[in-house]
Amino acid sequence: MTTVQDILNLALANTHTNASQVGASNLITWFNIVRNYIRRKINTELNEHYFYDIWKTDAVANRANGEYLFPVGTPSQAGMDKLIKLSVKYKGETFFTPCTEININDFEARWDERLINQPKSNPVYYVADNSYFLAPNFTSDDLDSVSNNYQIKVEGIKKFVDLTANSTIAEILLPYDFFEVLALGLEQYIYKNRGLVALSAAAKNEFIYELDNAISDLAGRDISEMFANLPNTDDLE
Repeated sequence: MTTVQDILNLALANTHTNASQVGASNLITWFNIVRNYIRRKINTELNEHYFYDIWKTDAVANRANGEYLFPVGTPSQAGMDKLIKLSVKYKGETFFTPCTEININDFEARWDERLINQPKSNPVYYVADNSYFLAPNFTSDDLDSVSNNYQIKVEGIKKFVDLTANSTIAEILLPYDFFEVLALGLEQYIYKNRGLVALSAAAKNEFIYELDNAISDLAGRDISEMFANLPNTDDLE
């Protein structure tokens, strides 16, 4: 496999379907739905920040409200979905200083005052929508350079961008072992689109089963959390 189209073709072959029967635009829409479902499932089941990443961005002097946008994704580089940790450093410093997250509604001082007076030894931030607001604000004297200073470090969970049929498998950003599971996840939508309800339900059940197995293999341990059932042996008695 070299592109997303190869995974789409696998799903079509497994369901004995021609692309013209369901539509190319539908196929890539379903692919992105399944891909994001797998991403969320891995994050939930592993509970260990599998899609954790680090981004560094430029500090800007006198930024309006101290606001910076979450890193935005591209087809080959994930953006950020959730911020876990924020750190900054000032001119000439080697190490980053961790920032403390605050609840802006419980913060005693006015934010515009904190942008100026918050101690550099104890920077703070809060998150709203897809932005984080940082205090104190950087001044021109705090910057190592105007651009490419990378004095803000954000750590968080990746957010995927939708892909196209021509996207490479490297841009899928999932482990290679999940590619066949991706194809399997498409089958339920293909069958449903063709009106084959029973086959769609069966494909969905198989997808869930295989996805759970793939996640367990990825974890390298039993993640059933003691909820696994013993086999039913009634017929053997």
